[in-house]
Amino acid sequence: MSGNLNHSQAKIIAKLIIDLGHGITPVVGSTTEWQVYSSHEPDSPTNAITVYDTAGRQAGRLFNGETQAMNGFQLRIRSDLQTDGRGKIEDIKEAFDKDVKRAVVHVGESWYVVHSIARTTEIIPLGVDSATRRRTWTLNAVTAIRLYSTTGTGTPVPP
Repeated sequence: MSGNLNHSQAKIIAKLIIDLGHGITPVVGSTTEWQVYSSHEPDSPTNAITVYDTAGRQAGRLFNGETQAMNGFQLRIRSDLQTDGRGKIEDIKEAFDKDVKRAVVHVGESWYVVHSIARTTEIIPLGVDSATRRRTWTLNAVTAIRLYSTTGTGTPVPP
């Protein structure tokens, strides 16, 4: 399903999380909480959302021989308070399960359709960092994404 993408799945899913209202676009030097990063997590702010690329999986093959694949990603939540971090990852997990059905996402000049997200793990608590006292949780998933348009103008309606 995924084919060639102009951006990493981490960047696309990070933008989707922002579009769903669960975080904000990072602002350099800002300490605003719940900024959403892709592939790199800075030391600040304390409460952060980061999406990383991971291995995907083959989803099948069409009769013409074209391989269908699902792109893998990991969602990582970092928080100084147990209730804040656990609540944030639960909210995003619920949004992945209920709200992502052919979601249109705009990154740069490209439009993508995120057809679905399938979690491959439940929420994994990683514990407390001994140096910073921050808590961390992860969730792993695969997603079916298709590049829809590279026009960059207007909001395309997926077929």
